[in-house]
Amino acid sequence: KDSILTSAVGSPSPSSKMIRAALLMLTMVNGVAAQNTTSSTTFKVLEWNVYWQNRDVWGLAGLIMVNNPQPDIIGLCELTTPMQEMAAALTGVAKRPYAAQPGRDAWQGYGTDIFYDTTRWEALEGGVARDSSSSSSKMIRAALLMLMMGTGATQNTTENTTSVTTFKLLEWNVYWQNRDVWGLAGLIMVNDPQPDIIGLCELTTTMEEMATALSGVAQREYAAQPGRDAWQGYGTDIFYDTTRWEALEGGVAQAPCSSWGGPRAGNWVVLRERFTSELLITGGTHLSACTRACPELHQCELRNVYIHFDAMKAKYPTARVAWMGDLNQVKTTPMLAGAFEGDLGNYYTFLLEDVSLTDRNTHMNGGAPIDFIFAERGSFVVKDHGSTGQGVTGHRLNGADHFPIFSILTFAASDQ
Repeated sequence: KDSILTSAVGSPSPSSKMIRAALLMLTMVNGVAAQNTTSSTTFKVLEWNVYWQNRDVWGLAGLIMVNNPQPDIIGLCELTTPMQEMAAALTGVAKRPYAAQPGRDAWQGYGTDIFYDTTRWEALEGGVARDSSSSSSKMIRAALLMLMMGTGATQNTTENTTSVTTFKLLEWNVYWQNRDVWGLAGLIMVNDPQPDIIGLCELTTTMEEMATALSGVAQREYAAQPGRDAWQGYGTDIFYDTTRWEALEGGVAQAPCSSWGGPRAGNWVVLRERFTSELLITGGTHLSACTRACPELHQCELRNVYIHFDAMKAKYPTARVAWMGDLNQVKTTPMLAGAFEGDLGNYYTFLLEDVSLTDRNTHMNGGAPIDFIFAERGSFVVKDHGSTGQGVTGHRLNGADHFPIFSILTFAASDQ
């Protein structure tokens, strides 16, 4: 019923040209509203030429699955990775199983490789054939797949944004050598609901590049925090949905500490929620990765950002604080135990609580979580929290060595 050409979203590979995703929405019944999955009487087909040198399966999967509703059947041209790798990425991002078509065991040439949602479809047979009529003997005219609709298709009615009274924070250390802003944006925005405020550690692209990618994938405007004009060190760079939040002021400051692994920085920004006028102070930092315990250094790095949090609290007395970052230590260290009680080593400040409450590793190598979202104690009600479920231990996630976490909050009543 509708044929839509999405805007150019850029290539996950720096060497590739801009790719336009052709999105085809098909419906059998007039007036069916788009949800995150199609109904039992409709199905969605998506086609994309992903470029033969592009092997970023997780970035591709993120950009495919950010579409709402997500596709039932996907046809990819010029796919040169193994079918199993692409199917695994689609499954990991969508959080439901996608399978590769039967009969496509070896690459025969440039065709249209098919992937399908196994909760909705059953493959009866399929295959691929080289076109002998082509003088180059490399073109394939079609990849054939016969599908039978299965039972148990469900319909997700969850809205893709939070309500007026709640907001979502997402934190992710994306790895300092990772410059694939479109792939990162795709994996961030595939989460439902999409985050209102995003904190990224080790971001070394320009803030404008990342904001453009987030806006392009989300199809609404995200902006970079004010005051982050030049890189000052490893902190937590903030991006926010401008349809929901107005930035009043912000900044970044390098920590005057003997940091390990490069300079550290503290970010802060004051945001006003457009519908309720509630004030939020957010930001964060990325503490040094010490080879042994270094509580005094970590206290020094935390004080650097807390000085600015406290200054903003003094200037905006009704503002609440929720900050995030990669702290390179588990929550039970004595240093963090002191921070929860407002003690940063001869510097005393507001009390904290963990509002991400992640129950899995946030680093690809496993172990207890070392990435967190913390909040001023008693200032928020936690609606949802934890890992986004993205990432497999032992493997990078679209180039990142950490996995994202989130927290959905609402402002607590003023008398709490």
